[in-house]
Amino acid sequence: MCPFLSSQGARLGDDKRRGTRREETVQVVGYSRTKSVEAFRSSLQDDLFVLHFLHDKVIDSFSYSGPEEVKERYEDLLAAELRIEIPAAEKVLIDRFNAMSTPDEPTGDPGAVVAGAAVMIGAGFAPDIFRVQGMRRFDERDSYGLIARQFLERSGLTEAAATFPDASGKAAAQWFLDKGDDVPAVLLLWRDLGKQRVSGRTIPMQRPVGPGRSVGKNTPCPCGSGRKARRCHPAGVPESL
Repeated sequence: MCPFLSSQGARLGDDKRRGTRREETVQVVGYSRTKSVEAFRSSLQDDLFVLHFLHDKVIDSFSYSGPEEVKERYEDLLAAELRIEIPAAEKVLIDRFNAMSTPDEPTGDPGAVVAGAAVMIGAGFAPDIFRVQGMRRFDERDSYGLIARQFLERSGLTEAAATFPDASGKAAAQWFLDKGDDVPAVLLLWRDLGKQRVSGRTIPMQRPVGPGRSVGKNTPCPCGSGRKARRCHPAGVPESL
């Protein structure tokens, strides 16, 4: 457990809050999903941005003061934990993240390879993502922007999964092919933003195709919605309605 969360005597160590004690009571909240992720300027370091996660659908919550209060709960959760079957491509990403160094990443930065893969898959389209500490390196490489765009289309993913020289990028492409649309809503949102940026415009609303307008554009729509015809069925009400 994080020492700061487990110890009542823990103190903050950053320059602006150095010596400040942890609150006596800590509340832990569990959510079923992450609704959105955005980057905002840090309140402690003006030159850095930090990620803010907005969660949704509370599963459970509890408060505690010391580690002994959560020990039994933690042990029960471990005992009831179900083994998760991890797809092969996802296991590659996990293994590379946990490795302190690899032949093609001799610097020993465990998160860099996965962060790069995340940029390719979708995070590159999140607002201000490259201002977050550790992400600037990817913004400085023009190739990452091109790769992120390639990953927006299935044909690009298929090609990357077969030929991409970097193991993390290759696994990321295969992971996305395996998952299809069964991915977190945040990721789908980022990819929609990416498609808008690549096209240079927002995605237009689908216009209904009908036999043509038979009523005035400012009169109530014949479909019965109560809206004006020009707002509801601008091309006319389809015969199927």
